[in-house]
Amino acid sequence: MKKLFMIVLFVFFIPSPSVAADKWTKQNIIMEGMYQLLHFIDWSQTRYIAKSPSSSRRIIDFVDWEKKKYVFKYPKPFSEMNPVIGRHPSVSRVDQYFLITTFLHLAISHYLPENYRVAWQGMTIFVSGGMVGHNYSVGIKLDL
Repeated sequence: MKKLFMIVLFVFFIPSPSVAADKWTKQNIIMEGMYQLLHFIDWSQTRYIAKSPSSSRRIIDFVDWEKKKYVFKYPKPFSEMNPVIGRHPSVSRVDQYFLITTFLHLAISHYLPENYRVAWQGMTIFVSGGMVGHNYSVGIKLDL
């Protein structure tokens, strides 16, 4: 992970006179803010997964009315869908990944030409929003 961080630092943050970024529009700023907010929520949900990979929720499977008994089932444990950090990452791995990708997204957005920047930000907002919505729908909470 440290090697990846150094590569990102070298490639995106060491100034190069041959790379000049386009000026940011109000739309670019709003879209980057939306992405970063969704990214933070996803980060918080992923920390929740890392801290509690198995769920203690009980769901009623069926009711046996003759014996007046509820039969519970336990749902599958939560797991991460991102192959980069693995199915059951540690909290520190989650933090490292999201910290790097926060700055990486900002750097990519900064250096892309304006017309590509809008497409990039729109696509990443769509994907992050979908993941946050999915996580919420299966009961993953925020770990603030």
